Amino acid sequence: MSFSNTELAALSDAEVLARSQKEPDLFAVLVRRYEPALLRRARTILKSPEDAEEAVQDAFTKAYLYADKYRPQEGASFSSWMYTILNRVAYTKYRAKSIERGRRAELLPEHYESLPDSRAEFLEDLSIRNEVIAGLGKERTVKRLQTVLDKIEPIG
Repeated sequence: MSFSNTELAALSDAEVLARSQKEPDLFAVLVRRYEPALLRRARTILKSPEDAEEAVQDAFTKAYLYADKYRPQEGASFSSWMYTILNRVAYTKYRAKSIERGRRAELLPEHYESLPDSRAEFLEDLSIRNEVIAGLGKERTVKRLQTVLDKIEPIG
């Protein structure tokens, strides 16, 4: 069944959502109505246009999948339901991105060359420790070894 633009404009959001369960193409009406506003909200939360677009797509997907759960409530509009879904999706994505950023530092390619070679430093430290252990001899105690190692100043 096809609708004219006038007929679609006359349908409430709740009616479009309900009818979209039988006619999935109708869901595009809700996307056209809400996408710009939801994108603005998502960009405010996520600060990234790409992440915002992904969050909005996820929110629309959830709205479609859980359309049968929507219940009109007094004092709350359909847009409140959509914004609630978007906020949950966006804040979940924000937390995940924050955790991810905390685990790794983003470096520009030109900075990679200036990074120290940690493996070379480790091998040098290991070599120094082996020399100290060999110099102490087998008769020395672990306590004496710890005392000597505590006195060695780090190189650099």
